[in-house]
Amino acid sequence: MSNRYYTHLGSVFFLHLVVLFGSWQFLNKDLVSQNLKMGPTVFKLQVASQVLINQPVPQMKKSVQPLPKKLSAPATAKSEPVTEKLQTTSTLNEKVKADLRSQYKSELRSRIEENKYYPSLSKRLGQKGEVVVAFTLLEDGHIVNIRIDNPSRYESLNESALNAVKKVHTFKPIPKELGETRMDIKVPLKFFTI
Repeated sequence: MSNRYYTHLGSVFFLHLVVLFGSWQFLNKDLVSQNLKMGPTVFKLQVASQVLINQPVPQMKKSVQPLPKKLSAPATAKSEPVTEKLQTTSTLNEKVKADLRSQYKSELRSRIEENKYYPSLSKRLGQKGEVVVAFTLLEDGHIVNIRIDNPSRYESLNESALNAVKKVHTFKPIPKELGETRMDIKVPLKFFTI
């Protein structure tokens, strides 16, 4: 490297030192004149706090809810909202029952899918299809009356689908909240290769 490069580097370094030292002296002189003795870290914190103090605080909207009006109508007017409330509650209960039924059937389908076996010969031959198995689920969780509702073209896939349901044999009892003693269920089992 040339001598000029080192001269330039030295002068830049020296100028930086002068600027840093000068700003440090100015900072200390300014703080001493205010009878404050603090380092640069405290000064930075004070500057940051001043910036935060000067920020506008967002105002939250207050929501005022009107007071309920006093009923001046006779007692018969009160029965209508109660009827509506009962209808809403029964609709809500039906929705809860439907969700519970759906979740219960979904768990049962998952259990059957775990037991499903794709016959290796059928897989090698490229046999694919869907088999719909129907059965009755009793209140205590026993599965009875297992049958094929919609078969595939291949007997091995039909047999495998039947065996998947037979392996489950018993499932957890039907939830009492549903109020059902038995369920007739159809489960589609798909056999395909990727």
